[in-house]
Amino acid sequence: MYQVTGPVCLCMFGYFFRPTCLSLHIRQEAKENTMPKSYDWADISNHSKPEDLFLVIEGKVYDVTRFQHEHPGGDEFLVDQGGQDVTELFNDAGHSDEARAILKTLVIGEVKV
Repeated sequence: MYQVTGPVCLCMFGYFFRPTCLSLHIRQEAKENTMPKSYDWADISNHSKPEDLFLVIEGKVYDVTRFQHEHPGGDEFLVDQGGQDVTELFNDAGHSDEARAILKTLVIGEVKV
């Protein structure tokens, strides 16, 4: 097991296209030789509340429960989309490389095909 820690600056466009910079401290733990958990849509859709919030982007499932209050676009946006596939919204928003790096720390599995 290894840990990656360090400050990351998340620069992206928030509401009204005003630049927002958010400094986050990311802690990522990864286990070697583990298969990602698979989630079906019935399970994913049950995680749509502020205290238990999943999103799907490009076939991967993300637990954004603890991140939602740090999201530059606001937590309300994430809660409104909870338990759904937000791939198109995520890509259309033009998220930065830093945002994509943060996303990697939130992945918990993939959608069952």
